[in-house]
Amino acid sequence: MKKAVLIFRYIVIVLVYLILVSIFYNNYQNTVQIIRSEDQVQHQLIEESIYNNIKYANISIQVVEEELNARMQEYSLVMLKKYQQEPDILNWNFEELKNRFGNCEIYIIDQNFKVVDTTFEQDRDLDFKNFPSFCKLLAARLQGNTFESDRMDLSTNTGELMKYSYIPTPDHKYLLELSINIGQRFPALNSLDTFSAVDILKNQYPCVKDISIYKSDQNGSVVLKVSKNKPFYSKVTDKNKVTHIEKALRLNQVQIRAENGSSLGVTYIYKYIPYLPSQSAGNLSWWNSNVIEIVYDNGWLIKDINNERESFYTNIAIITAVYFAFVFIIIFLLHRSEYIAYHDHLTDLPNRKLFNELIKNNISSIKKSGGKLAVLYLDLNNFKSINDTLGHHVGDNLLHKVAQMFKDNLRKSDNAARVGGDEFIILLPGIYSQDTAINVAMKLNNIFKIPVKIDEHELTVKLSTGISIYPDHGSDPEELIKKADIAMYHAKKHNLNYMLYSADLE
Repeated sequence: MKKAVLIFRYIVIVLVYLILVSIFYNNYQNTVQIIRSEDQVQHQLIEESIYNNIKYANISIQVVEEELNARMQEYSLVMLKKYQQEPDILNWNFEELKNRFGNCEIYIIDQNFKVVDTTFEQDRDLDFKNFPSFCKLLAARLQGNTFESDRMDLSTNTGELMKYSYIPTPDHKYLLELSINIGQRFPALNSLDTFSAVDILKNQYPCVKDISIYKSDQNGSVVLKVSKNKPFYSKVTDKNKVTHIEKALRLNQVQIRAENGSSLGVTYIYKYIPYLPSQSAGNLSWWNSNVIEIVYDNGWLIKDINNERESFYTNIAIITAVYFAFVFIIIFLLHRSEYIAYHDHLTDLPNRKLFNELIKNNISSIKKSGGKLAVLYLDLNNFKSINDTLGHHVGDNLLHKVAQMFKDNLRKSDNAARVGGDEFIILLPGIYSQDTAINVAMKLNNIFKIPVKIDEHELTVKLSTGISIYPDHGSDPEELIKKADIAMYHAKKHNLNYMLYSADLE
């Protein structure tokens, strides 16, 4: 029973520990989930911010463009009329026309798609054949008969926000182009700088490794990277990147790819977010369509999760140390409390309660294997006199010394207990005759014939011993102890060293 209680106690200790670890682990998992959720929220904020920046710029530009389209069409018709009157276009006074058109820059593009004359010297002799996709668009416009205008865009040479319009001459020899520097004409639109927003986001969020903006030609055969520095448009040659950009444009869906970083466990997440505005007629404005590439460095996420994991391990180590230290103290106190409950505080011998348990256990063993056991009830005859004469200090020391002498002169299987002021009982298990018990009683009496030295006193101790035998004199602890006590009483009364119980003593 006691063993079962002990096992149950340890099971409870382990279960409580596992519950504590489970609670800490669930908290750790929840924290990691929060970190991941916050990371996703950050990603969403970043993507919405850059997307809305482009969208807002696009809407603002669209409002301005409605006015500019009408004005540029008016100027283009003026040039077309002038061409009909003066076909020798290269002899025109372009500066006069520029002043008349509110400082709009004028470009004359010939059939070879080269700027043969212009009021903007930086673009003189610009050859659009270097831009095949755009060149294809110019070819269609040159062969057309209508006025066309592009959305505002960055100049290939200067990187400034510009707007361009085109109208072909009736003989399709020239394409008359007008351009307006939007930043100079409408300074407020300079605040719609997507690249500045990109720099702010990169500085604000360490998880952002890079943000780039791309556009594709009408057929999707060429992908260009847009930059705020020269070259303002550069062809993308990374096939993997081109594939994802083209797919984002074609499906109008966000595309994602991952790439391992230089550090262990670090991954770069590439997101391609399409922005596809429509023209007034509802058709896709391909040249003004963009793909936003955001490169996320999950090293920061891994670092936060690793920090949380280290914190979890540290907490587990601390709680383990504290918990088992606490359990050790509790077990120690319980054992100590149990020990005190079953032992005499002065001699450290078992008390009567424990002695009864010892007899029960030995009786159970004897019933299985056979044999006998003896109970010796001992009294120190002159203890009261020593205690009254020399004081309790000497008496206590004498009791402690007697208990130690019993331990030193008994077998390991034997047990001694203190049951009263000067009374002791001894259990002798595994004997086969009463002679063994009588011999032990005589041995103990002989030991105490030599005076016991306590402090400066040499004390003579005389024992009176009563003996009972199981199963001859009883079958339970109380009966055996009682009959040994009766035998001791008669031994003391008749000044004998020992006496074996018999029925005629009662």
